[in-house]
Amino acid sequence: MREAKLVEFPYLGPVRIAFRNNTSRISARWKDGIVSVSAPSGMEFNEILRTIERFTPRLMSLRKDVTYREGVMDFDGITFEIRRQSVCPEKVLGSIRMPQAFIEVGVSLDMDSIEVKRAISRIMCRIAFNVADKVLLPGARSLAAKLNCRPAEWGIMRGHSTLGRCSGSGVIHLSYVLVFLPQDLRDYIVCHELAHLEEMSHSKRFHAICDKLCSGRAAELERKLKAYRWPIIKM
Repeated sequence: MREAKLVEFPYLGPVRIAFRNNTSRISARWKDGIVSVSAPSGMEFNEILRTIERFTPRLMSLRKDVTYREGVMDFDGITFEIRRQSVCPEKVLGSIRMPQAFIEVGVSLDMDSIEVKRAISRIMCRIAFNVADKVLLPGARSLAAKLNCRPAEWGIMRGHSTLGRCSGSGVIHLSYVLVFLPQDLRDYIVCHELAHLEEMSHSKRFHAICDKLCSGRAAELERKLKAYRWPIIKM
């Protein structure tokens, strides 16, 4: 198996190329803020590069961009304040004094550049992961008790694409990125995972249970979640 490579492309930035024995064509998608490419192991590297160049317009149209400006972003349990700093003018710094986190962007940096956006997003994510148990789990436990649901255990997990997971033994993990959601969407994810305590598959029975736990709002909240504009680079 060929080793994965990280290649810098104009517009796209860093692109991670992984080689697969079990694929016959190239596929590309955004993942955690960078383009992730799967390519056949036997394909010539220059052909892979040319294909990624052809993919660039399409990938750029799919990029879920964010914009950062000086100011405050309020979430239940924590506030993020973005401000300028001149101590380290070419760095993005982060600190936290609960319930407030500070993202301090060097005065020499352009907040519209993708590199600075990624740096801000990474620091926000790092802070969110460190406080997620305190911000998310008390509310999740309280909601479960109110709904008379009894998971075996709660935990926090990494990852952006999977927002929650319920194991066969009844252990529920919530992604730390729920920190960036409004409370009703956090509760929706919790109810979704609580429904898995009774039905592991996404069957009609599961959706009926989930809808009941959400007081008949499951479809509405799912639409709201799909349309939500995340304040981090989440791919």
